[in-house]
Amino acid sequence: MTGRSSHHAIRTLTIAVIVCAAGLTAACAKFGAEQLLLERFFAASRLRDRTALQQISTVILEPLEQGTVASFAIVDAVDLETTGPMRIRQVTVLAPLRLPDGRTESRKILFVLQRGDRWMVTGFTVAPR
Repeated sequence: MTGRSSHHAIRTLTIAVIVCAAGLTAACAKFGAEQLLLERFFAASRLRDRTALQQISTVILEPLEQGTVASFAIVDAVDLETTGPMRIRQVTVLAPLRLPDGRTESRKILFVLQRGDRWMVTGFTVAPR
């Protein structure tokens, strides 16, 4: 390779890396606030930590009745209502739900998040199998 063609190849590779990094950052940031809130929600629910939950939620995913979630993927988030500073958003999650009997099933969980001064989990529905 000549000096000029290797410089062009390095420049092209650098641009490709920057574009990929920007795409990954955008994908992670798309549901950033929801991701962090739901991670805290699932962790506190798993431990039945009502003190932690009261800061972020009005509901609990009761481990002994509904099961636990250790990992999840947000597949959609839709604003249902926006009135002044109040926002209500529905977030759809796919997660392996470990049931109280020990089985694990892939489930869709629909969350309702509400924002006044901060985001709170105000409801959810675990879709039937």
